[in-house]
Amino acid sequence: MKKLIVIILIAFSGSTVLAQNQYLQSQYMHHQAFINPGAVASYKDWSAAMFYRNQWTGFSGSPVTQGFSIARPLKSEQSSWGAQVLHDKIGVNNSYQLVGTYAYNVQLNEELKLGLGLSAVLNMSQGMFGSIETIVPNDPVYQANTPMKFMPNFRFGGYLYADEYFAGIAIPSLLKNSFEFTGDAVKGKSSLDFKNTHVYIMGGYTMFLTDEIDFLPSTLIKHVSGAPIQFDLNLNFMYQQEVGFGLSYRTGNVLVIMANYLIDEQFMIGYSYDAGFSNLASYARGSHEIMVRYEIRSKRNRVDEEDTEGKTRVKI
Repeated sequence: MKKLIVIILIAFSGSTVLAQNQYLQSQYMHHQAFINPGAVASYKDWSAAMFYRNQWTGFSGSPVTQGFSIARPLKSEQSSWGAQVLHDKIGVNNSYQLVGTYAYNVQLNEELKLGLGLSAVLNMSQGMFGSIETIVPNDPVYQANTPMKFMPNFRFGGYLYADEYFAGIAIPSLLKNSFEFTGDAVKGKSSLDFKNTHVYIMGGYTMFLTDEIDFLPSTLIKHVSGAPIQFDLNLNFMYQQEVGFGLSYRTGNVLVIMANYLIDEQFMIGYSYDAGFSNLASYARGSHEIMVRYEIRSKRNRVDEEDTEGKTRVKI
């Protein structure tokens, strides 16, 4: 039996298991609405992004994640809305998320704004047991998939931002979603559990090193009680507001190589490769991620983003 599927089955053998984990993404800095609902308030026009991530390639049953996000301000310009569709598959577990976000802008001073965002989430999870190759032929336990389970959740985020920098905090799941196995029945359960609440803290800055090179350092810190703190340290460079290259170090002995290209001021395509140096690297061949972002920028907002030297700032 495939190694990872065995691990997943062991996890499912208990009476209660978590229905979702937080998905991993390397290029979140190019569209931060994926990880922080408050960032939805920072977009002046339409902004849409989608990504595809294949993690631990070469490892059977490894995670595969896809996501699509869209955001735009409402007529009041103080309020914004966003929506996301996410799909995550690992081993026999198949899950989807439908997300709707409302965000509000608070003007703190002439330059600084605070975006506050709240998302309603519908989690849909299913165990694809019918796809398992068992040692015992026609094992009745693994002949059929589990029913699709629907569970609600919520996200919250605060996003402090100006032209050159940002800082934020987000809670990607306010509730704990779990499965309970009672005999032959599988029930979904949603409850408050502050001990298992994930917290994301992020920040970044844009510096103009020369007339042609911009430097965009950023970080993302993840914390949940009972687990080591995880952080990403990202160093991105942009040449002539067109070609980007970056390196990121993630705790857990992971080095991420990133590259992106702005086809024009609206359309960007990016790629990242995660190279791991842990014991898992003996079985997997790294992780690949592709991101595409498209932004509709009005003429008025393009003029507003120009600084005194005539440069257009790149949104991290």
